[in-house]
Amino acid sequence: MIIVTDTKSTEKIITLIPFLRNCAEKIYLAANHSKMTLVIPRDPHAQPVAVITSQNLSRGNRFESHITTSDPGIVAKMKTEINSIIDLHSIPIHELY
Repeated sequence: MIIVTDTKSTEKIITLIPFLRNCAEKIYLAANHSKMTLVIPRDPHAQPVAVITSQNLSRGNRFESHITTSDPGIVAKMKTEINSIIDLHSIPIHELY
């Protein structure tokens, strides 16, 4: 599992590093406000799934929205976007701790 989290949450993330290291192979910090989950199974016959949501774990009385899809075009686009964030705009904090 790979996690890309927002640099604005750095203080919170630093305290969670021991927990996150047990959950994820790699952890990146980036100017990332997106709320995306991309599940790409190791089994080549299983279908990848993408989830995009507005929810960011805040509490309030506002409506949130989301989409869950296995559309190959959307999954491929999300994978490209996530890799671009990781490759061009992130700090790999898993290498620091």
